[in-house]
Amino acid sequence: HVRSRRQRQMCKETAISIYNLLGQEVFSSKPNLTNSSVDVSSLKGGIYIVKVKIAGSIGTYKIIKE
Repeated sequence: HVRSRRQRQMCKETAISIYNLLGQEVFSSKPNLTNSSVDVSSLKGGIYIVKVKIAGSIGTYKIIKE
C-alpha cells in the first residue's frame, strides 16, 4: 500500500479533540489514518464539542451522547 506525500502530510496534521461544555478536553487523538473513527463509549451522557483538524483546516461539530 503506497501513500502519496500529500496523504502522509495530511496524516501528520490530523487531530481530533472532544470537549465538554465547560471547555475541558475529555478526549484527544492524532490518528494516522485518513479514515478514522472515535469510540465515545467511555464518555458520560451529555453535549460535547468535537474539533477535527485535517491539513490545517478545522471543523467543529456538536454531538449529543445519550
